[in-house]
Amino acid sequence: MRIDYKGFSYSFSNLELALFSVLIVILFYYFFILLTKKKEIRYLTSNFLDELGFENDPKVLAASIINRVMKNYKFTAYSVMFINSTEVDLGVYLSEKVPDLFIEDIKRKTFESLVESGIPTDIENKKVNLATQGESLDNKVRKVLTDCFIVPILVNDVLIGAFCFASSDYLKEDKLSILDIYEGVNRRFSDLSKFLESVQEDKDKFEDLINSMKNPVGMLGKNFDLLYINPAFEVLLKLSSPKDFNILDFSKNMPKNLDLEETLQEVLLKSEMRVFKNINYKGFIYDVSFFPVIKLGKVDAVSILFQEVTSEYQNEKIKQEFTAMLIHELRAPLTVIKSSSDLLIKRYNVLTEAKFKDILSGIKSSTEGLLDLVSDLLDTSKLEMNKLQILKRVSNLNTFVQEKASFFVNEMQAKKLKLVISLDNKIEDYAFDDNKFTQVLNNLLSNALKYTEKGSITVSTKKSKEGILIDVADTGVGVPDDQKSKLFNKYMQLESSIKNKSKGTGLGLVVAKGIIEAHGGKIVVLDNKPHGTIFRIILPVE
Repeated sequence: MRIDYKGFSYSFSNLELALFSVLIVILFYYFFILLTKKKEIRYLTSNFLDELGFENDPKVLAASIINRVMKNYKFTAYSVMFINSTEVDLGVYLSEKVPDLFIEDIKRKTFESLVESGIPTDIENKKVNLATQGESLDNKVRKVLTDCFIVPILVNDVLIGAFCFASSDYLKEDKLSILDIYEGVNRRFSDLSKFLESVQEDKDKFEDLINSMKNPVGMLGKNFDLLYINPAFEVLLKLSSPKDFNILDFSKNMPKNLDLEETLQEVLLKSEMRVFKNINYKGFIYDVSFFPVIKLGKVDAVSILFQEVTSEYQNEKIKQEFTAMLIHELRAPLTVIKSSSDLLIKRYNVLTEAKFKDILSGIKSSTEGLLDLVSDLLDTSKLEMNKLQILKRVSNLNTFVQEKASFFVNEMQAKKLKLVISLDNKIEDYAFDDNKFTQVLNNLLSNALKYTEKGSITVSTKKSKEGILIDVADTGVGVPDDQKSKLFNKYMQLESSIKNKSKGTGLGLVVAKGIIEAHGGKIVVLDNKPHGTIFRIILPVE
């Protein structure tokens, strides 16, 4: 054979041509082998399973691992076994047809390995749930389990199962290949273990948070079964155990404006939160909220939160009553002023001088009442904004107290009450705001007059270890113990006024408390034995 190419010429002998042909065939053979040969195990590393997507379920992760191993390792069967308290789940994928005995041998080998690893020996007595995929079982096929290796599965250091890679022939893969699988499996389940630990830790923290809440919290499933309640909910329902819960009985105790069953169904269907305000349940007021619990994009349960707002509800109600009474307190003197002014304008020329002065006196009295009310409101507002200004100057405290008490002598004589003034000469000059202190003493003495029908009113000063004491004591009706804490509250004090039908807003005591506290002192209310009340001002000794 002769080849001519661009001036080059060469003749092949028959022997050379034969050798060249053999060389070409050999090259093509090895090229074909290279294309079709399965990838060698040694090219894989122990992190080859890290290419898998993250799975947070052991069984799903196990299936993904088997699928990944099948792509690189040739075995007759790939299996995974999971153990729980009562049953065994065994999943087997067959790449070849095998007899039933092959599966039995896989189960036996895996059981033996798990027992050696620490699983209790009663494992063989558990019910086995078998699931096979791939090639079918065929007892006509004569194949036996010749070789296998088993990889235990650990989650949170607990042995929960094992992989078994079984072959009808002796495994030809070297030890490093088996080690690759072993290390890869352990790496992935170690990641899962850390994830589950983190989830459990977060779950425990969440449950601790819910359990420590004072507000009742519960969760109901789609069938209205009780999934979870915190201790506060158990107290609310008065349950001895969650098993005692009956949604129908609970629903019957709900007020008519909250249909519990209908609301739960609506939240489940529409996946929308529902909130009901001021629900009265067994004498307490609650805001009840229903939240959809979403899992995998669907509503899986409904959580219920009871937030007690009894005090807020009562306070709001008292605020409304306070506003209504305040309007009344303003309307009354304004009505007097308006009607008296109209009378003066229309009939001033026929009124006697005495009547004229009487009408003007009424207008003056109503105006002073309005000014006092506005002054109390203004001072209360300043107290709430911490803007009450105190202008102190040094003065004789005993002289001041005696002068202010003496202003009420005529009013006390008119009610046939005795005024007693007792002053401690040990008290020296003191720095205080005399205008603000006048407000305080006037309020305390006015209240003593208002609630005392007979007996006496005593005003006294004393120097003690507590500080300088100024007492205004009466022999009146007294203050019930359950009302004492409410006397200096802007809104709660109103309750006593409404019950006793006493005139006034009660703001004077609120202002008095603010003034005394601005001086660094405090004001308390005590019983005056055998009957009556003592309002005590305690000032710090300078």
